[in-house]
Amino acid sequence: MLTGTAARQWSTTLDRSFLDVIEAYGLVAQPDSRAFGAHVEKAVKDSWEDLCGQWRADPLPEPGRRSIYDAGFRAAGELVGVDFKSKDLAEGRYSDGGVCSVGNLLRFYADGANYFITEFGYALTGRTARFSYVRTAPFHVLPASMYRIENLGTGQVRLNGTLESCWGDIEWDRPLAGFLDLFLELAEAHYDRVARAAQARATTLARYRASGYTALGRF
Repeated sequence: MLTGTAARQWSTTLDRSFLDVIEAYGLVAQPDSRAFGAHVEKAVKDSWEDLCGQWRADPLPEPGRRSIYDAGFRAAGELVGVDFKSKDLAEGRYSDGGVCSVGNLLRFYADGANYFITEFGYALTGRTARFSYVRTAPFHVLPASMYRIENLGTGQVRLNGTLESCWGDIEWDRPLAGFLDLFLELAEAHYDRVARAAQARATTLARYRASGYTALGRF
């Protein structure tokens, strides 16, 4: 697992390479932020094999639909998956970042892989995108305050802000075990809340049945 100096070095290398790619690509406005994010992803993926050559890394095959990363490589025995996220910096445009399900994240780490997030911060000037920054960091070293889990299916991991906003508080030396200590506590608390809410709804339905379907109450 990449931590400390190695994690910082890879983050810096990826940032510089991705910034060069998107500045050369000539990205323009798209119908919405989702489409623009796909535009950015395509720009980087179109250059992925060349980038891996620069990094002396072996590109991984195109990930499947359920993969938690957008592109990956293997270098010096480490497998790295990178998730691309574009952030429109216009006022009122930021939305918190969906990451992946709790189960998929834990399975990815159980396989000994590194999960990096790259954030492309941009604003549109006319129809041209101007990138203010590109930030990359391993997911497991972000500040604890950045992680949250929402009740979507089996639990959806989300971020509470941008990488740019928390950059000075990243814990580069945190081992995976340290991340899992705090993350599993967060996940367990989430599932406890989900269980209590589900039980409360079941009780409401039982009372509704007992009332002869005349008083549903709050559901």
